[in-house]
Amino acid sequence: MRLVAVGFLLGIVALLSLPELPALAFSGLMLPALLLLLRYPRARFLTAVVVGFCWATFQANQVFYPLLDDKVEGKELVVEAKIISLPEVYEHKTRFLIRPLTVISPQSL
Repeated sequence: MRLVAVGFLLGIVALLSLPELPALAFSGLMLPALLLLLRYPRARFLTAVVVGFCWATFQANQVFYPLLDDKVEGKELVVEAKIISLPEVYEHKTRFLIRPLTVISPQSL
């Protein structure tokens, strides 16, 4: 059982090491991996790694799924917002957190 837990955690760590999040469809490999676990108990460590990776992919996609409507994605928007953190200045960018108050579409300007 410890071996399965370690494999599951390694799958999660593997996802965290990627530069970008895999597509949600990738988490669909979890069911076949679970079936392999039942069919081939000797492969449980590798299967646990795959299940951990797929589970973490599913969870991360639920959290980071784009909330922007497809109709406005890639279009210019005017946003009235309140700045809620101090700016973090980097070499090629500046970052800060905002709380959107209103969004004005370019058509209504």
